[in-house]
Amino acid sequence: MLKKRAHLRYECELPVQITSDRDKVSVTAINISLGGMSVEPAEKLTFGSTVTVRFNLPSSNSATEVDATVRWIKDNRAGLQFGSLRAKDVRGINKLFKKV
Repeated sequence: MLKKRAHLRYECELPVQITSDRDKVSVTAINISLGGMSVEPAEKLTFGSTVTVRFNLPSSNSATEVDATVRWIKDNRAGLQFGSLRAKDVRGINKLFKKV
């Protein structure tokens, strides 16, 4: 049985900075939702770790920064689940969906 996703996904190519207790890496988000994002490459990420994700939404003048958990790693991609997003970040992600 397939698990349904809780949030719609928006395909994108969004530069992202990920900071962990070990490293700071630059990756690209390949999709984003209100619940998280998929990024590549995932070579320096560790399954289950908590990281800080920083990215700029096209509709915002300031960077979005949110804690996230690495939920899966496969084929050099990783799935990150966001912690709490600020209201302005939720609005910015929702604006991406309206452009689709």
